[in-house]
Amino acid sequence: MAYVLGLLFADGSIKKTRGVFRGVVILLKREDEQVLYNLKTLLNSERPVLIVRNGDAVEFGISNTYLANQLIDLGLKHRKTYECNFPYIPQQYVSHFIRGYFDGDGHIGVRVPKGRLRETISARIVGTYSFLAGLLREFQNQTHNTHGSIHKHGENLYCLTICGIDSASVFFDWIYQDSTDLTRVFRKHEKYEKFMKDWRHLISIKSRCRRSDCKIPQ
Repeated sequence: MAYVLGLLFADGSIKKTRGVFRGVVILLKREDEQVLYNLKTLLNSERPVLIVRNGDAVEFGISNTYLANQLIDLGLKHRKTYECNFPYIPQQYVSHFIRGYFDGDGHIGVRVPKGRLRETISARIVGTYSFLAGLLREFQNQTHNTHGSIHKHGENLYCLTICGIDSASVFFDWIYQDSTDLTRVFRKHEKYEKFMKDWRHLISIKSRCRRSDCKIPQ
């Protein structure tokens, strides 16, 4: 359930009525509707996925005071935009938690750097500084990759960026390890898989051309 917890930390919110925490709601873009159906399956829930905001978003909620308080004890705050720390997660589940958070508040960027002809890849994740600092620390400790930077991304938000094939691929391989179709966003995973397939193809061509006169774009 570490993946589910990560998803809730990114896009979930604690429902509060008359001073009492009543449950949790998760809101996503309509294009990620399947994520909520996967969540229903993982939680074995019969509650419906609702289409909201004039059809632009989908919502899934669970009304359970005990669950709400348990999530608060785990670190999910009622006002998580302003105060959200990276929670304690057993080491063997950290990558699954981060994958869930990335599926909610992360982005895979593929672009051609200035002065280059070949695409590169990056991971970008938004959140509070405290949360992102904890996330980066866990990534660096578990993968021994020292790259990653955090910068301001709005009034109360920051952005963690891990860029370049050598570092971003380590991050994505780490979070996608042991994932399934139920515990990852298809479009993000597919984008990464396509980039890596194209990149490996280019490396293969470079290897075959190494002893010839052909030139490969840098």
